[in-house]
Amino acid sequence: MVAPGKKFSSMDRDHAERIVSMCLAHTARLDQSLATVLGAISEEDFNEYRKTVSWLMATMVLDVLNPIFEVYPDLKPEGIR
Repeated sequence: MVAPGKKFSSMDRDHAERIVSMCLAHTARLDQSLATVLGAISEEDFNEYRKTVSWLMATMVLDVLNPIFEVYPDLKPEGIR
């Protein structure tokens, strides 16, 4: 893992904005996918699916978005930790 503040520091603002937009859209779609499968699969399978989706979303925020927000803090929307 790269030290905080160093990851993606060479990314220009235009690309950072596009990546942030794509990542936020993907997290919204992943969140919507939970409602899609709720009731369509067993509770056990849903819980496993939810864990996987949670892991994907957390990884995207922690490993992609947060490093970009360190370089461009103004791109960070409210509600993202």
